[in-house]
Amino acid sequence: MASYLISELAERAGVPPTTLRYYEQAGLLPAARSANGYRRYGDDAVARLALIRAGQQLGLPLAQLRDLLTVRDTGACADVRARLRPLLAARIAQARDRAAAAAGSITRLEQALAATVPAPGPGPCDSACGCLTGPAPRLGGDLPLDNSKKNPGAPQPLPPQKLPSSQRQPAAPQPLPPHEPPSSQRQRDALQSLLPHESVSPQERPSPHKPPLPQRQTVPLP
Repeated sequence: MASYLISELAERAGVPPTTLRYYEQAGLLPAARSANGYRRYGDDAVARLALIRAGQQLGLPLAQLRDLLTVRDTGACADVRARLRPLLAARIAQARDRAAAAAGSITRLEQALAATVPAPGPGPCDSACGCLTGPAPRLGGDLPLDNSKKNPGAPQPLPPQKLPSSQRQPAAPQPLPPHEPPSSQRQRDALQSLLPHESVSPQERPSPHKPPLPQRQTVPLP
């Protein structure tokens, strides 16, 4: 039974020793230890490395490779194939989706390239020059184009109309402010409210504008 040091197995597999240490930490490639602490690998390590490298080339993640190696160590080849088929079918579906997206990107790039073939007109770029506004959509999303320059005969939207002054509705009248008495009247009312209330007839109440008339004195007869 052959035994390899980490440097010997790395040279045979064509990978650096750090890759073998990484596989060991991920649980893909176990290693035995010698009396002096060096890693020792058996003949099975070569076959395990071949399966790991093939799975990585197919895009399988390390978790799925670890599961396949567990089935390989404990089961038959038929069990490994039964576990491998759905993984490969999923990768094929993902690859087809990426291929469709790549094909659409290639089509847009080819349309944008074809739009740059005619000689440009004088002046700066605008929406009709075709640099990035040709058949291909704009980068970062479609934006509305000004079709009036590309098709002068196209009907233009009408501007908003204004009603004549005779048809305009008059503005609603504003309410007048409440009437307030003069300041002198407000002061007299405030003073009157402070005085004690007495029952005085309107005839006896002095007018605020006229002085009170003198009272007539009666002289007794002798």
